[in-house]
Amino acid sequence: PARSALCKITDYPAIVKIPPVAVGVLAAGGSSQVPFHVSLECESGAVSSPRPTISAANIAMGFVVNQPTAVAVARRLGITASAGGLSWLLDAHYGDPGVASGVGIRIYNDAGTPINLLPDRIRTGIGNARGWYGYKDLTTRVSSGSVEIYSGDFTASLEAIGGQTVTAGSVNAQLQASRRSVSGIYITL
Repeated sequence: PARSALCKITDYPAIVKIPPVAVGVLAAGGSSQVPFHVSLECESGAVSSPRPTISAANIAMGFVVNQPTAVAVARRLGITASAGGLSWLLDAHYGDPGVASGVGIRIYNDAGTPINLLPDRIRTGIGNARGWYGYKDLTTRVSSGSVEIYSGDFTASLEAIGGQTVTAGSVNAQLQASRRSVSGIYITL
């Protein structure tokens, strides 16, 4: 059988540094934000969907929280979606002395809508509630031909988590951009 068209992540930031912000600003509903950009290179004919089909290897993308401790804390705080995706990115040392608490990082797409994050690299679970999105749902085609380039603009936003007390401290969280088909590519943001 013929193979399906594939995509690969080609441009991404190694580090996204969010500017410091006062506790009072966050507690009052403010945020500290920084934009970042991810590009994909896809063979013509790649199918954008987080759902599997029998006829093609659909291409989905998402952002993986690669710190199991941060995932466990997010689950404990109840900041998860119905299929297990995470709505917030937390510091792996959340709650430790010197680490900010009551705050997390939300990732927004270019329309300003928060997206769910993948809790792990395991390929089980489908759809946006798990953190998988069709790549065309998060990116826009910027060039075409036998290879098509897609670009996505995102915002990392440090914000107060509802129902939590905001305390001062550092925030150091890790996230990876991923695309899913037959094999995965993981890159650190």
